[in-house]
This record gives sequence, C-alpha cells and structure tokens, in this order.
Amino acid sequence: MPSIFAIIKKSGIDVSKCQRFTLEADDFVPFGQQDTSSSESVFEIPIPDTSIRSLPPTSPDRPPTILRYFIDGSRRVQKVAEIVVGGRFFPMLAGQIGVAVTERREPGNKLVPIRPYCTIKNLISLPDKLGEELDDIRRRISAEFPVPFEVVSYGNDPERNPNDLAVQAIMKHMLETEISTVTAIASSGLLGPDALLVRDGPLQFRRPINKSAFQHVVGVSKSFSTNTPIKRGGKPQDVGSLVKDLDLFDRTKCYKLEMSDKTVAFWYMRIHPKSSVPNPLDGVIKVEKIAQDDEETDGGVDRDLVDVISRHLFEERNVTPYGTDRRWANHIYPIYATERFLKASLDSELKFSGYFRETP
Repeated sequence: MPSIFAIIKKSGIDVSKCQRFTLEADDFVPFGQQDTSSSESVFEIPIPDTSIRSLPPTSPDRPPTILRYFIDGSRRVQKVAEIVVGGRFFPMLAGQIGVAVTERREPGNKLVPIRPYCTIKNLISLPDKLGEELDDIRRRISAEFPVPFEVVSYGNDPERNPNDLAVQAIMKHMLETEISTVTAIASSGLLGPDALLVRDGPLQFRRPINKSAFQHVVGVSKSFSTNTPIKRGGKPQDVGSLVKDLDLFDRTKCYKLEMSDKTVAFWYMRIHPKSSVPNPLDGVIKVEKIAQDDEETDGGVDRDLVDVISRHLFEERNVTPYGTDRRWANHIYPIYATERFLKASLDSELKFSGYFRETP
C-alpha cells in the first residue's frame, strides 16, 4: 500500500513528522450546534399551571411506542503530521466519522441497523491556505490510495488553536452527514406521528435546515449547559437550579428558543431517581423539537404531544448501561445501543493508524 504522506508530497507539500496522538472530540465545542437555550417564554398549549409536571408511568396495556428510529454520529480523530505552508506549521489531522440509524422492530422490540442509512467515512483535514493544491491532493489520493479518503479544509483564526479548527472541519462534515441522513429518511416516508426518529444530541443547528424534514424528529441530549437562564415564576434562574428539583417521571414546562430560521421547543425530564445517581443533575435529559407550522411557531407545541413524547422516553431508560458508560444515567438505551453498534463499525485505532504507518 502506498504512503498517504508520499502522495501528498507529490503535490509539493512539505510534510513533517510529529508525535501522533488521538484528539478526543468531546474536548472541543461541537461545530454547527449549540446549547444556548435561554428563554423568557413558555412554549406549550395549554400552559401548565406549575413549572414541573409529573407524568407517572403508563399502564401495562400501554400502546406501542412512537419512538421507532434512532440516529447517532461518532468520530475518531488523530493528529498524524505537520505541514509547512508559507513558513508556518499547520496540523494535519486524520479522522473517521460514522452515522448509524437503527429501527425498533417486532417481534421482541429488537433494534436493527438500517444499513442503507449507515455511513462510515475517512477524512483528512488540511489548512485551506494550500489553495489549489488541495484539489491536487484530492485527485492524487483518490487515484493512488486504495482506501477512500475525503479531504476537508479548515481556515485560519489567530485567536484559535489550529488543532481546534482542524477538528471542527471533521465534525462539521459529520454533522452534515447526519442532517443529510435525516433528510433522506424523512423523504423516504418512513417517519410519521407514530414513528418518530430520535437524534442523539440537540436540534439547535446553527446553519439553516429543511424544517419539514425534522417534523417527526426529537433531539435528546445527555448533557447541556446548566448556567443558561430560564424564566420561572416571573424570575430568571439557571437551568441547573430548575432541573435539580425534578423527581423521577417529572418534566419541566416546554420553553421556546427562537433562532434565525427556526423555533425550537425544549424541555427537561428526569429518567432516574436522585437517590440512585452521584449528583442531582445526573439522570436528567434535555429534549428538543422543532416547531413546524405558523400556529405551532407562534403559539407553542401541544401539551399532550410533549407529554406523550416524554412518557415514551421514560420507558427507554432501561436497560441502562450501568458500569459500562460513565454517562449511564443520562442514556436512553436505544441510543446507547446505536452508539455501540456505530463505534464497533469504525476501524480500530491500530488499523486506522496503519494508513499513516510510514513516517514522512
């Protein structure tokens, strides 16, 4: 197998050896999504009488769950070399991204991967200062390297660490892959009021999206900012102060976040009792839904719909990945299973490093 470094050098690029190491993507701010859910308004109709709404478990003869599909994205990023452009050192990063979609099927409520919507990609992140040489590198790698790799580029910001920028270029590509996958699933007609797709993460995308493609999509976040203000009882308070009071099967009111191209409804709910978690903020998840028509955007989402989604999410808290994931108390199990399937589908670090086994 030829060396990727040798292929890049054919384009006249000065590639320098560096100590290789894995960059944990969780250490970087996610590109293209945010958690700035400051809100001054309740966003459900009719407005609940209290800030916290209790939703005890459904009866044993409850209807089938409406949460049918689950999507998760994952990435692995390594710094593999430094390159010299105009007398400056820039990092060269390699990454593998993946998006997986699973479906709950009968009999037995088994989770099954939907292979046509599962994607694995290999990426190389290089500075855009290379200019036209980037296109030459893309052509050479496509023609000469037997394993498919896509080349993404990152810009220059004197106030940012170049490693940050290079990682964000990879994460942006992963996010775009997730959004295009959701759009494809929605276009296929698989989704509906009784067949929702649950995304692992928020729906507060910074870039414009096709709102109608997310009509039957719910975002569930295991972590969220605890310091953003929420209005409660006429006075603003931090999210952490609000959610720590939630008991098992409680949810907050639904709140409103207005963005440039969309309005996002969000609420918080406790899926594990405070007595079983290390601190009061564990066991709480954040749920999001994008408002669709003018009536919903202006007035708020239907309270019954928020209750139904919440009740079905409560049912997903078991089986927990207790002891196998430090985030166990904030997982819903289908997302955990989808994440495990996806990570098992990625190349091992040893195999992926082998694509760059020759030192520059």
